[in-house]
Amino acid sequence: MKRAIYQGPRDFTFEDVEEPKAGPEDAVIQIEYAGVCGSDVTAWTYDGAAVGIHGGNEFGHEFAGVITEVGSKVKDIKVGDRVWVNPETCKLAGKVACCECGGFSEKVLIEKAKVNYNVYKLPDNVDLKEAALIEPFCVGIHGKNAVHVKKSDKVIIFGAGPIGLCCLNALIGQGVKKVVVADVRDDRLKDAEEMGAITLNSTAPDFMEQVEKIFGTTMTSFGPAIDIDVFIDCAGVKPVMDTILKLAKYEARISIVAVYKETYEMPLRLVMAKRYTITGSCAYDHKDALEAISLLEKKNTNIVKLITHVFAYDELEKALDTASDPESGSLKVMIDYTM
Repeated sequence: MKRAIYQGPRDFTFEDVEEPKAGPEDAVIQIEYAGVCGSDVTAWTYDGAAVGIHGGNEFGHEFAGVITEVGSKVKDIKVGDRVWVNPETCKLAGKVACCECGGFSEKVLIEKAKVNYNVYKLPDNVDLKEAALIEPFCVGIHGKNAVHVKKSDKVIIFGAGPIGLCCLNALIGQGVKKVVVADVRDDRLKDAEEMGAITLNSTAPDFMEQVEKIFGTTMTSFGPAIDIDVFIDCAGVKPVMDTILKLAKYEARISIVAVYKETYEMPLRLVMAKRYTITGSCAYDHKDALEAISLLEKKNTNIVKLITHVFAYDELEKALDTASDPESGSLKVMIDYTM
């Protein structure tokens, strides 16, 4: 079989190796679809070590496929099962090995395979291409679950990249009626609109006025304020958090999903006085994975629109370049191992 080995920025090699063999408690998956993550893009363009991808190791972690071998002690998993694999629990090393678990290899060994721990069986109506979206979808789902979003909440998401759009679809799938997505790129806003969002360009001179028009105002302990219950930050830049703190009403909830590359100075007196709840949202939990699969089964989101490009496995370099090019129009680049 082939596996892709990360060597450094803009450099990987395909290696022909023996197929992995399942031990008594393990299973082997043949990958059919894999997605390119923002972490893979960082490794490809800048520095793999910054995201846990080191030279000489396999990489890729958003994948789904079919079980081809199970160990003698493995329960409730059989050859032929269509599954999504949680990369955080795929290997005994856990989260440390997440981005190196081998999603860009033809087959992967799942260590200590267990249903609803690292192996999640798929409903019959969820195809494997959709299932390869489960990992980023879980991140988006956790972003809204971290601040306990209710159907009646009014929500604004800053950032219309892949994770922001996963948050959007998670909210739509839950039944939240009023979701605004703000970004500086009109092309990304068009994507968000097609997925069901109300969209705003945050650089518009009348941005604040437009936000107020959409959400209306409410009376709080500090006087009238724009009536937004939840803010989800998928942008990770200072102007966005500045805007959130200007907009946030008394007892607003703020979920920080974005990776901030610079330190942000938080006005804690304001946080204290207005009783904000600010929660970091990193990765996902078991319940998020179950929710992602359930939403895919119900077909009540537009998450599949996230897939913009599909490449064959031998076109992995082109796939990585496309995902790394801000002018490509890509959201989720997918590798199809069946092509």
